Parts: sequence; C-alpha cells; structure tokens
Amino acid sequence: MPNRFLKLLLFSFFILVLFVFPDFTLAADPPVDACDGGVCCNTAANPNEFYGLDHPCDFWYEYGCPWGNGCGNGAAYGNDYGRIDYTQYCSGNSPNCDGNVTDNGWRVASYCNTWETCGDSGCACNSSCLGMPSGPYPTDNDENVKLPVTLMWNAVPGAQSYRYKIEGVTESATTTPYITIKNCVLKSNSTYNWQVQACCDTAGNNCGSWSDYWTFKTSLAPELLYPANDTENVPLPPEGIIFDWCDVEEAQSYYLRLYRSGEEIDLFPFPITKKDDVLESTFAEASGLLTPGSHYEWEVAACLNEDGTKCGFEYNDNQSGATYGEYSPRWKFNTWEQLPFPPLVAPENGTAVNQSDSLKWGEIHGAFSYLYQIKKGDVIVPIPDSYTTKMQVSFKDIWDYLEFDEENYSWQVASCWDEIGENCEENWSEERSFKTTGTPPAFNEEGSGPVNDAVNVSIPVKLNWDDMPGAASYYYSVANATGTVKKSEVLIEYPILKQNTNYNWSVKTCADDKGEMCGESIARNFTTFTLSLPGNPEPEDGGVFLTSERYLKWEGSPKIYRYKVDYQGEQKIPPTTVFNNSAFILTYELALGEYIWYVQSCLDSNCQEASALAGPWHFTLVQGECKPGLIPCGRDCDVLETISYNERDPCEFKHIFLLLNNILNFVLWRLGLIILVLLALATGVIYYFSMGAPQTMVKVKSILKSTGIGYGIIFLAWLIINLILTLLGFQVELFGRWWQINF
Repeated sequence: MPNRFLKLLLFSFFILVLFVFPDFTLAADPPVDACDGGVCCNTAANPNEFYGLDHPCDFWYEYGCPWGNGCGNGAAYGNDYGRIDYTQYCSGNSPNCDGNVTDNGWRVASYCNTWETCGDSGCACNSSCLGMPSGPYPTDNDENVKLPVTLMWNAVPGAQSYRYKIEGVTESATTTPYITIKNCVLKSNSTYNWQVQACCDTAGNNCGSWSDYWTFKTSLAPELLYPANDTENVPLPPEGIIFDWCDVEEAQSYYLRLYRSGEEIDLFPFPITKKDDVLESTFAEASGLLTPGSHYEWEVAACLNEDGTKCGFEYNDNQSGATYGEYSPRWKFNTWEQLPFPPLVAPENGTAVNQSDSLKWGEIHGAFSYLYQIKKGDVIVPIPDSYTTKMQVSFKDIWDYLEFDEENYSWQVASCWDEIGENCEENWSEERSFKTTGTPPAFNEEGSGPVNDAVNVSIPVKLNWDDMPGAASYYYSVANATGTVKKSEVLIEYPILKQNTNYNWSVKTCADDKGEMCGESIARNFTTFTLSLPGNPEPEDGGVFLTSERYLKWEGSPKIYRYKVDYQGEQKIPPTTVFNNSAFILTYELALGEYIWYVQSCLDSNCQEASALAGPWHFTLVQGECKPGLIPCGRDCDVLETISYNERDPCEFKHIFLLLNNILNFVLWRLGLIILVLLALATGVIYYFSMGAPQTMVKVKSILKSTGIGYGIIFLAWLIINLILTLLGFQVELFGRWWQINF
C-alpha cells in the first residue's frame, strides 16, 4: 500500500509540473523516446552536457529563444542563440538501442545577430537594436560643397533602408547608404543640417535612433541641369543647345566655360548679364558652334559683379571669370555622330490610301526635321518643299502630285539636323509601297444591284456595289440626281424615279469625303416597274358588307393606296390615302344601301405617281340581327322596337337622356325584379330554417319592408318628376319621351 501511494503521489506531481508549469519543461529533461524491444538509451550518461542539461539520447526537440531576448545578448547565459535545435542519436540498429551512446552534442541551428531579437518565429530585426549611422560625407562642418551633392554614411548592419532628413528642406527614405540631392533642391552658398536613421524594412519604417545633426555649406558655384552629366547623343537644334543651371541668389552675372576634347571654346557674348533687370540662368549656344559626334565638357561660375568679375568669394573685383572663379564640377556630354533614319509606321506596305490618310514615321531624338520622297516606279515624284518638322505628311497636302488608281508608288524618310530639310543624313529609311484609291467600283452580280439591264425594278431602288480599297467616299449619279455616300450603297426613291422608265446610273471611287476628288466611273442601266392595279376586293364585287364589319380590303404589291366610295351617284368618302391593303370604314355613318368603290396604287402619299383606278366594285351595306342594349347610339345596327330614335346615329348630347331612360328601365324592370325574386327566396329559406323563432320572423319582415319602401321611393320619385314636367308642358320630342317609364 505505501508503494502504491508513493507512486500515485509522484504521478500527480509529474502532471502538476506538465500542466501548471509548462515552461519548466524548457529547463527539465524532455520526455524519453522508448526503443522497441531493446534497452532504452536514457540509461547511458550524456558525455557532452550542454549548459548543465543532461538530455537523454535518441531524441529530437526544437524550441525558440530559451534564454533572453535582448539584442544578441542572452540574459541567462550571456548569449542569445536564437532558435535552437537539440539533437542526439543512439548507435546500434535503430529502433533497438543496445545501450552504447554516440553523442553528437546539442546543435545550435541559428544565432541572432546584434541587430535582432528572438521571438516566437525566430530572429527578427528590432529597430531598437539597429546601430546609429556614422561616417557622414560631406564631413561634419564641411564647407564649399559643390552641387549637386551626394550625401553618404556608413552602412548599418541589418538595415534594409534609411530615412534621411535635411532640416527645413526635405525628408524621405532610400535603400542605399547614400542619396544624391539634385534639381535645385539645395541652393548655392547655403548651410544645411542633416541626419540619418537606419530602418528594418525597405519602406523607411520601423527605424532606429536618428544620428546627430551633421552640417555642411554649399559652394557659390551653381548646380548644373542640362545637358546632364555623361549624356550621350545630345541633339543639336538649329538655335543651338540651351545650357541650363540653377539660380544663385547672390549672382549678378555668370561665366560659362565650354570645352571640346579638352580644349576651351571661345563663347560669345560673355559674361552672361542681366536683361531688363533679370538674370537668366541659361545660355543658348550659337548655331553651328557645336558639331556632331564630338565630346564636350562645361562648367559655370556665379559672379558677384555684373561685369563677370569676382566669380567666388576668394577672388578680387578685377579678376575675370574667364580666368579665375569658383566653378561647378565639369559635366560631360556627347553629340549625335549620325542621326538614324526614322522607323516607318503607316501606311502598311501595299495599302490603298486616300486624302484622309497620312505618311507616318517614328520620332528620332535629335532630328529637327525630316525629308521624305515618293517614287512612281524608279522616278521621284516632284513634290516641292518635301520636308516637315512633324512625324507625318497628310495625303491631302500632296494629292495633287499623285495619280488616281496607281499601284507603283513607294516612299522613304531621312532625318535632318536643321528645321528646313537642308542638313540631312544621306541614309534613307526602308522603302514601303502604297497605291492610290480611285479604282472604278466593281459589281458582284450576286450581291450588287440592280444587275445591268434589269427590268421591272421596284421603287425605291437600292443601288449597291463592292467596297473599294482606300475609298473615302463614293460619288453616284442617277437620273437627274447626284450625291456622295460613305457606304457602298444608296437608296433612290420617288420622285427621283418614276414607274416604267429606263435609267442610267454610275458610281465613282473618291479620295475625299465630299466626292470632289474621284476616279473613273462605270455606267449601268435598269428599267423601273409599272404600278399594278389592286385586285381581289373584299367584299367581292356585288357582295354584302355588314354594318358590323369595319374594313374594305384588296390585294396589291405597293405600300401606298388611294380609295374612294360613292353612294347613289354622289361621293360619300372622298379619295383617301392609306399605307396598307385595307381601309377602315365608320359604317354607322353610312346609310344602308348600295355603294360603289375604287382603289389605285401609288408611289407617294399624294398619289402623284399612281396606277389607274381599279373598279368600280359594288357592295350592299346591310345590318344583321340587332338586339336592344343600354347604349342608344353609335351602334352597328338599329333596334326596330325603338321607333323614336335610331341606334346607328352618331352619339350626341341628347343621347345622355336616352341612356338614362334605358338604365332606369333596366334597373326597375329587370335588375329590380331579379333582386325582389332573390330576396323573396332568401326570406323563405331563412323562415324555413328558423323553426318559427320570433326573432327570425322580425328580421324577415324587416327585410321585406325595407325592400318595398326602397322600391316605392324610386317609383314615387319618378312619378313626381314626370308629373311636374307634364304640368309645365315639357315636351321635347327631339329626345323622345325619355322620361316615360314603360310599365
């Protein structure tokens, strides 16, 4: 019993250590891997202890940052070993150990650097561990620093970027331990304070401490701008290169020195002085002074006197900048040795062109004009002033020198040093070909029309032809009409075309949008159709036309017709134009009887171009069976019982009273009687199922009483109105005796 209790106590203590104090396992022995079927390796002593920890063999254990998390300085053992892998191996035939131990020692996987701290994921840069930048250039308190200035400092171990700051001027970041400040950000003869800090990322964030402020003072010499240092292939414009530098506030004049292959060139005029109280920090080199393919150097000094003397604080008033002065650094550049020929852009080789197209090519840096030539075969087309300062030439400007429908044209371009196409390179660009539009339109007999000598052609006529290469528009002529279209088709209608007439038409391919510059044409002809007579009337000739019907109909091919209707020798419906094969007739406006009607085909809404009249066709207007209704007017038929009025008459104001009479007759003698019958049936059913209940009998009597009173009030009211009208002698026979109710 005591042994079992002791074992239980030890097991509880082990569980407490694992779950209550989990970090304890970092300093204690890790769990042992048992060997299958052999002696466990942990029985052997570890000959190479690591900081006093005797770990068993045949075990792999990995964890990070067990000792301290400072900048590469461990708290417990004096070193931060970063993320550590502990590894030992047993000898023998694994997995069975025979007890013999081969100890390879505890291996360290990685060390944290001095700028790093160790975290859960291993070593990482920490801004507080980064060193402070040192070793500035320009050195602290340096003077006479030439512009532009490159600020430099010693690289800081572990830094991925640096943030720099020039007090009162700029602040930014760079990934290199240096930065060039240029483009007139800094001024000549000025003092600046600057400092730098190292950062853990490349964006200039998570940075360490700022360095101390370092100071430098710039030179009086100006900062140069253009041509930039070591520039190749600087163009030579006709007006000369424009040298440019930053303004110097103290300057009263400038002196510029220019060297070709190490020898100074005399420049004129010098020094550079104020004009209209303004001192420009530029100089335009005289045309022709610089030559192609040459090496040049240049420098500028700011002078404190207006006559180009005292070009620096250490020089006297009588010392000219031509010999003495505090100059900027010398910048170098080369001029073009030879201008390349331009790459051709448009048109593509062999393309048909019109006046809206252009010859186009790519820009050549350094060329100030371009010379172009067009050949017909091997002969150059004589185009005056065949140069341009642009990268294109519109065919509209040179079309007068070209021929329509010509396939043997080619073109080339050369680069020029000047703006008037005189100083040009001898090398021409590649040669491309083009053809001019103007080919007479072609006709595909299956898709173009109408075909030549076509007859019975319907109006309107669609004239169409094949699309022609390069066409800007097409000029057509038919009958007495002409016009210009962009597409290869046109619709010709009346009154240009008339029926049963022969027409010639032609079309040309044009190089402009207005149809003024066109090639040759091809003529064709066609004959228009003759308008046919409408036929198959409905109702058929001599047939019956019911008043309930609405349309007179016929057959025909045109879309415009004119019809008329006569009755008893007089015109009942005048000639009326319709745009389909039927005519809507208000039959209630027509008297019953026999009618005659005619129809003709038309090309226009006024029927100026029309066929002969088809007809005469006859029909008899009759009414079918007619039953009384509430509406007393505008009906297809007349009810014979209503002798006092005709329901086929158009509706007028008087018919309101007739409608009222019909409604009263319907309510009193039809709807009212139906309601009375239904009420009687309802009261009978209620009474039957009430089993003689007194309350039910009261309700039944009340319903009958209310119905009788309501019906009586209606009769009494109408009788009173009728009596009053009779006493007053009210007789309006025009309306009929509408106030009388038929009992």
